[in-house]
Amino acid sequence: MADKNIEIEIKFSLHNPTAVRVRLNKFGRYKGKKREIDTYFIPSHRNFLAPRYPFEWLRLRERERKYSFDYKHYHPEGARITTFCDEYQTPIEDLNSFKKILAALDFKKLVVVDKTRETWLIEGVIVTLDKIKSLGWFIELESEKNFGGIEKTRDKLFNLLGKIQAKVREEELRGYPYRLIEKEKSGSKK
Repeated sequence: MADKNIEIEIKFSLHNPTAVRVRLNKFGRYKGKKREIDTYFIPSHRNFLAPRYPFEWLRLRERERKYSFDYKHYHPEGARITTFCDEYQTPIEDLNSFKKILAALDFKKLVVVDKTRETWLIEGVIVTLDKIKSLGWFIELESEKNFGGIEKTRDKLFNLLGKIQAKVREEELRGYPYRLIEKEKSGSKK
């Protein structure tokens, strides 16, 4: 639900983006294609990666010369499977000054997620096909409204995933930044 700063979404690695795109064009309304560069930061005074299942992220998003800063806090905290997150977002007018503020406050750059995102709106749900540099294709379904609470909203997302016949693996529970960090770690061990 994109209301009251609560976000409910599901995300999966996607095996059939071409077929899903055809289904989305049939059932939904195409909203466009954009490149997004998301830079994740970590405060020096608190290690967001310390818990086995990180539940907090700070993100600076760059999209078509527009910038925003987000804080996400997933619930339940520290759980392997989360059901929603608190999301606070604000636009940034001066990107360079904002980056200087983060540096002055000792926030460290953690990872950069570079993606191309195609978006559709279908049945009150935002569906995106994300092509993530170094990770591949993913599908994300995010509720645009409340369908009767968190569980009913998640049920709606899963039902829609079935309707568009997406061939997916297990649900992506950790997020793109975590996957890129893990990939970097495993690459450095080779």
